[in-house]
Amino acid sequence: MRRNFCCIGFFFLALLPLYGLTVEEAFEKGNQAYVRGENALNDARKKSGPDKEFQIETAEREFQEALGSFQSCLEKAESAALHYNLGNSFFKLGLAGHAIYHFRRAQELDPSSEEIRANLAFVRKAAGFPELQASLYDKTLGRRPVDFWMWMLAGGFWLGVTLLVFPRMYGLGGAVIPIVGCAVLLFSFVPLWAVLQAGKFRNQAIVLDADTALLVSPTEDSAAAAFLQSGEAVTIQPAKKQLHHFFVSSDDGEEGWVFSKHLGRIRE
Repeated sequence: MRRNFCCIGFFFLALLPLYGLTVEEAFEKGNQAYVRGENALNDARKKSGPDKEFQIETAEREFQEALGSFQSCLEKAESAALHYNLGNSFFKLGLAGHAIYHFRRAQELDPSSEEIRANLAFVRKAAGFPELQASLYDKTLGRRPVDFWMWMLAGGFWLGVTLLVFPRMYGLGGAVIPIVGCAVLLFSFVPLWAVLQAGKFRNQAIVLDADTALLVSPTEDSAAAAFLQSGEAVTIQPAKKQLHHFFVSSDDGEEGWVFSKHLGRIRE
């Protein structure tokens, strides 16, 4: 796992003027606690017996402090950098499901980051999941946020329509402008395809906790039909949502109800 910790977080820092120095201080406090935790772990590798245990306990406390600082930031702002740091902190505390979720959220916000992609792959492998096979979309258009493609789609469509309609409305001759308009409209199919591909993740969620019960019904005393693995991806059926439960289907084809608190939505 790459240990480069995202201390700068340009996407996150851009939001700081909106919230004052309190968020910035909490973010920096989390960074410092994480570094102290890493240093304690490094010291533990050089020791044995009670000294080793002490350093491991110290590292865990530091990672817990870092996690608390980053979570307090998340209440006020969201960014790829912040989710990336949360993913690292959860992984150090042995909570793979939460780590995978935050790396997936970070990837959703900054799909071009190779560092996020590498850490996500590392944590998934450590949790026992197979390597994700990148599709053509993942290797190309998926490296841009979905909002980018939505703007491209809207802009390309209306520009193409304008170039086709306005010359006729104002009696402008020649075939060049309409041809350009047709070309722009055809190009709009590229961002349209990207938006449709990205839409597949709209109802996807990550199981946060180990041995999460897949319930037969959305009730407190429901029997469990199966148990889901921490970090596993499931698809939410929004039409069947209850107050505190989601009806989900797993990649293995199992279906049932899950407490909403056990799921992290990839796309908010």
